[in-house]
Amino acid sequence: MKTNKTSVPTLSLTPGRRLLLAACVTVLFYVVTGLALQLMRGAFGADNIRMLRIAAVMQDMLLFVLPAVIVAVLLTRLPARFLAVDSRPRWRAVCLAALTMIVSIPAMNWVIEANASLPLPEGIAASLRQLEETAARTTEAMLGGTDIGSLVMNLLIVAVLAGFSEELFFRGMVQRLFVGCRWHAGVAVWVAAALFSAMHMQVFGFVPRLLLGAFFGYLLLWSGSLWLPIAMHVLNNTIYIISRHCTGAADINVLGTGDTALSYILVGASVALTAIGLVLTRRAAKTAPVVARRNGGA
Repeated sequence: MKTNKTSVPTLSLTPGRRLLLAACVTVLFYVVTGLALQLMRGAFGADNIRMLRIAAVMQDMLLFVLPAVIVAVLLTRLPARFLAVDSRPRWRAVCLAALTMIVSIPAMNWVIEANASLPLPEGIAASLRQLEETAARTTEAMLGGTDIGSLVMNLLIVAVLAGFSEELFFRGMVQRLFVGCRWHAGVAVWVAAALFSAMHMQVFGFVPRLLLGAFFGYLLLWSGSLWLPIAMHVLNNTIYIISRHCTGAADINVLGTGDTALSYILVGASVALTAIGLVLTRRAAKTAPVVARRNGGA
């Protein structure tokens, strides 16, 4: 086993073989997940809320959690260290990252609006929008009603489980794998973020998810702990779920949108505060000592 300068412990496999192994494991679970979901739809129906929620849990476990854990176990004798889950960040870094995410909302809304109006050939744009509307209807059906039980279930599935599983896969496995293959750290962050955004298969939401994924990636890079991007991913999804529950609407946040002077002021202030927040978060994350690190596996 060897450890490079970025503390990603791996067995003595070439970078190409590590990536090939990860790709094979991922494709295998992708096929298994697809077959399992087809069987579930045939048994329970495609629009059954309970089935949709079970399918979401199954997808998170089979597509993201298990491949990441299996690849980490196969590649290293220290899988927890490989996935960066054997340490935790200081609360100061967590709080600053959360504040940065909150003040970035108007700027991100502007990016979302700009990406949604991306000019594409009419036929292609219509087809893509139809696909995204179908996916949105499925998501709305899974989120279900506005009662407290639905809120708790959505928080557990969409906020906590999805945030944990996607970060474990895209930052814990994919990004760390790229870094372990001696990619430049910044390149690893942005490629993993691009894959994260592409996984959602929404062209008109690609750019904001790319930026969000890069934010999560740099949090891991700065802190060395996957729990920081996990916490921010869960926070991001929690804000959406709670806001949707309180308003009962899909379009819940309009700060920074619209062609008004106030919107431009909000976006400008948001960009400035976000830049300051990133600098402070980076400083807090990089100077925070690593704690609760254990030698051994996950």
